[in-house]
Amino acid sequence: MSIAMDTNTMKRLCNAASRGPGKAAYARQGGAALVVGLLLLTVITLLAIAGMNTSSVEFVMAGNAQYHENAFQAAESGISQAIAFNTFDYQSTQTVAPTLLPGSTTDSYGTVTVPDNGGNPTPITWNNSIGPFNGYTFTITSTGTAGRGASTVHTQGISQIAPANPSMGPANGGGGSGSGSGSGSNTALQ
Repeated sequence: MSIAMDTNTMKRLCNAASRGPGKAAYARQGGAALVVGLLLLTVITLLAIAGMNTSSVEFVMAGNAQYHENAFQAAESGISQAIAFNTFDYQSTQTVAPTLLPGSTTDSYGTVTVPDNGGNPTPITWNNSIGPFNGYTFTITSTGTAGRGASTVHTQGISQIAPANPSMGPANGGGGSGSGSGSGSNTALQ
């Protein structure tokens, strides 16, 4: 039996034999592995970019929390300074303009001290040998600011004891020693 082969058939058989077994299947793919590989690489790249964006947002959030904490501490410093300087005047409102904290270029506080009850004393009568006392109450409002627009407002109430003579108020050399009672947001007199 003789098989007659044309030239084209012979070339195809020789090429297939030279590639070895299974090589013909790769020849039919036509670049499908390249397309799948590029798609996977694109998906991995998008996931990496999303992860970087998430970490960037978290970094900014942590910075904002730090600025808010700085504003909180600045407001607390304003209340502490108002109490320490003992500038309570039962006849008028005392205002401290925004003041930078020592060692800071952005953190500041400003305070407003307002006499309660219109500056009228509250009589305090105890059974003692010295005599009656008056209590003057004040409300200190302190605004702390820091970078990135962080701001917080704290309020502190305080009482000052003075002799019962109304002409001897605490701001006029009346000898009232400050003793505080804390009220307000986020503060407590120590």
